[in-house]
Amino acid sequence: MERKRRFGLLLALGAALCVAASARPAVAASISCDGGIDYVDYGQASSSNTVLQLGCISGGAVQHFYAYTSQGSCTGENKTLDTIKGWKSMAEGALLGGRSVILYYNTCGSPAKNYISTFSLRRQ
Repeated sequence: MERKRRFGLLLALGAALCVAASARPAVAASISCDGGIDYVDYGQASSSNTVLQLGCISGGAVQHFYAYTSQGSCTGENKTLDTIKGWKSMAEGALLGGRSVILYYNTCGSPAKNYISTFSLRRQ
């Protein structure tokens, strides 16, 4: 009896660990926008999809990054509207204040796009 209970507990713990480990995709890369933000675009891609697009100046070149509330090819990268609005405000602050930003992102889809997973505003 004790052996069955112990096995059941171990099985439940293992299942919980598997769910926790797979609940959030790993962040593949980061980039320092040491030249600041070049542009901030925000709007409706469709009636049920809001998009944020940022231009990150890194090493003198502009690289493009995206955040969507809903898009088909990389559903693990979908963000809430509140998250996107928060990032929009932070990006506008960086653009207007000349602040540097660090973006953590995943690349996904065809054609491949860089999807923001974490936005970090820096003092300098």
